Order: sequence, then structure tokens, then C-alpha cells
Amino acid sequence: GKEQFETEIELKYTPNTVFTLAERDEQFKTTIELYKMTEDLAYLVYELDEMLKYIENNKEQKSLSKQGAVLNSKLNDLKKTLVITTGDNYVGAAEPQLREKLGDIYSKVAGYYGKPSNSEYQNIKLITNRFNKAKTDFETIKKGLFAKYLSSAEKIEIKAMEIKSYEEFVKK
Repeated sequence: GKEQFETEIELKYTPNTVFTLAERDEQFKTTIELYKMTEDLAYLVYELDEMLKYIENNKEQKSLSKQGAVLNSKLNDLKKTLVITTGDNYVGAAEPQLREKLGDIYSKVAGYYGKPSNSEYQNIKLITNRFNKAKTDFETIKKGLFAKYLSSAEKIEIKAMEIKSYEEFVKK
């Protein structure tokens, strides 16, 4: 039990496999991109939920109520395109949203050892475009209406909103 043995081994890709190394590399690269997009989407939804909570916690403030109602509506409309917000998620009654579609394509790509098919690439492109639009819409709300809301809240000395950084969020 106290003796130590060392040897070098060389790992090689099996030459008689169905998939080439380039195909496996493409599958890995695509899987990582989809994983990162999933994390980014989760953080966006977290930020959105924190904004909604902040608005809810301050709805009794008369000077914020109008702005809060408009913001609440816009944020909830955006959220409905990102994640399922209705039904019980068990019977599949609700229409799949971005998170569900992203999760579906991620599991297909990650579960197959070859590179994604052309239809999967097309699906990924559609999902990526939809996500990029959602990020743009969110940033527009955040830098526009929500920034004005925060400014109004600050004027009446409402405690600032606290939110985790992206790095803190993904550390979980």
C-alpha cells in the first residue's frame, strides 16, 4: 500500500468511431454555447423577477403607482415570452417559451455525440435571435422606464434595489 507506481498513458480518439474528432468538437462547442445561453437567460429572468418584486414592494407609494403599473405590465409581458408563467408545468397545457425551447435543443445536442444537424442549427439560430431580441427589449425597459422608476424612488428616499451580480448568480 505504500509503494507508488507511475506510468504515462496516451489518450487517443478512437479511429473506428462513427464521428470524427471535428464533429465531436463541434458538438462540444455548440453544447457549451447553449449552456452559456441558458445561464444568461436564467440571469435575465432573475433580474426581471427582482425588478417585479421591487415594484410590488413599493406599490403603496402613490408617487410610484402609475409608473409601477406600466412597468409591471411591460415586464410581465416580456416574462411571458421567456418562461411558462401559466399552468402547472406538469400537463404540458402551456405553450413552450424560450426557456423550454432552449432546454429542449440543449438536451438534444448534448445527448448526441455527433455535430448538430442542419435543422438543429436552424432551430438554434431562431432561439438565439429570439433571445437576443428579448435581451434588447429587457435592456430598453431597464435603461428607460425602470431607470426613471428608480430615480423617482430615490427622490422619496425608497431603499435602492439590491441585485446579485451575474458572477454571484452563476456561482450557486
